[in-house]
Amino acid sequence: MKKTREQMIQEALSEGLSPAVLDVINESALHAGHAGHTEAGGGNETHFKLNIESEHFRGMNQVARQRKVYELLAEVFKDGVHSVTMTTKIPG
Repeated sequence: MKKTREQMIQEALSEGLSPAVLDVINESALHAGHAGHTEAGGGNETHFKLNIESEHFRGMNQVARQRKVYELLAEVFKDGVHSVTMTTKIPG
């Protein structure tokens, strides 16, 4: 059975960052009818909000943290995710 995009995001970030906190919130319904939602296939897994706390972020500025997340999610974006917003922090 094919994994959902949400599962793919959870797995990629869990494996790549070993986060203390990982919240993956599907906000696709909020974007129904918008260009990005339709271009990405109009499915129910096109827009996500992420909250990530990981020691892997230590010593990285905000831009480097986001680049790391996008790198880990490259395959998910190829699969049809249109947009991801994120908060990245160091635990504690």
